[in-house]
Amino acid sequence: MNIKTRLLLCAVFVNTFFNDKYFQVKGDDSCVLSNTTCADIPSTCNGNIIVSETVTSIASSAFSGCHNLKSISIPSSVTTIGTFAFSSSGLESVTFADNSVITNIGSGTFQGCAKLTSIIIPESVTSIGPNAFESCSHLTSVTIPSSVTAIGTDAFSMCGGLTSVEIPSSVETIGNTAFQYSGLESVTFADNSVLKSIGSSAFIGCTKLTSITIPSSVTTIGTSAFQSSGLESVTFDNSSIKKTIGYYAFYMCNSLKDVTIPSSITTISPYAFSQCSSLNIATIDDCSVTKWNSSSFDTHTEVDCVTGGVKTDL
Repeated sequence: MNIKTRLLLCAVFVNTFFNDKYFQVKGDDSCVLSNTTCADIPSTCNGNIIVSETVTSIASSAFSGCHNLKSISIPSSVTTIGTFAFSSSGLESVTFADNSVITNIGSGTFQGCAKLTSIIIPESVTSIGPNAFESCSHLTSVTIPSSVTAIGTDAFSMCGGLTSVEIPSSVETIGNTAFQYSGLESVTFADNSVLKSIGSSAFIGCTKLTSITIPSSVTTIGTSAFQSSGLESVTFDNSSIKKTIGYYAFYMCNSLKDVTIPSSITTISPYAFSQCSSLNIATIDDCSVTKWNSSSFDTHTEVDCVTGGVKTDL
């Protein structure tokens, strides 16, 4: 690739220079960026960058640690953004072109951008990579388009300011620890969801999350998926699709008072509802189908088992 069409920044490229201008200072104190380094961002643009349409790629770790970077506008000419491209930078806002062709928000792209408050992910994106927005502590708004099929491991982990998220119907997998210890109060799954799996510890430690409706398409709820969350109610959409609730899936959900297990759930793993101090009643719709054992629930939880339409207290 022609070096003048790549964005080579920071670290190993600190001493790289070109004959063309690095910046065009505009009336609004923003700068058009073509080829430069993190250290070359001048004070005259106040950290507000518009990437030139001559740029097709943003290199890995390009702006990593650039504390003087405040905002960036990424044109449709950019097809790829490298891993950790903006990690631990001073970014407050990111704008993608309406006709963006970027397909992947890669590993750690915005990790640790503590000042980033909102993000609208382009409709061209199909996957949000591992750690993409991890520890973006002031991120309060994220728009995930219906093109996304996968949310990666730790993608929004420890985003304390993120209070709500809507998962579009296109998402098939939510990775391990994807939203762990975030500030989520509500999680909404779009109608006709095709979600298949909720990864291990995906929502562990989400203490403000009080309710969840699991889409009927889900087949696996991973180990510790909702452990130590603030859940008061869990609703399983019933369907013919068989499901497994993993080990410790709802462990230590101390605000959970009752739960109904539909016949679509064939396995309740050991300790799935253990240490749920307020869980008084669990109703299993069809004990001839659902497999569980004494360690799935604590002894104080009354398990009402229905077999052939007849309810039995165990």
